[in-house]
Amino acid sequence: MRLIEKKPLWNQEYAILDFTELVCKTMKEKGITKKDLAQLLGTSQAEVTKILSGDRNISIRLMSDMLFHLGCQLVFCVKKKG
Repeated sequence: MRLIEKKPLWNQEYAILDFTELVCKTMKEKGITKKDLAQLLGTSQAEVTKILSGDRNISIRLMSDMLFHLGCQLVFCVKKKG
């Protein structure tokens, strides 16, 4: 795979990493466990663990719901490359 073909994938990985780090940091600050978040989302702790591992492709709706239950709001910011 040529370097140019990998760049969109890098952007995806950075976005996933940023989101999961933000969620984990906020959970720690608020004293919310994966089990707590799972209950708020109506899912299992295992599913939350999979989401936070970065292996799941999650929807904007789920991202928004996760942040809502952490007392946050999803806001987008676009940054020019380079």
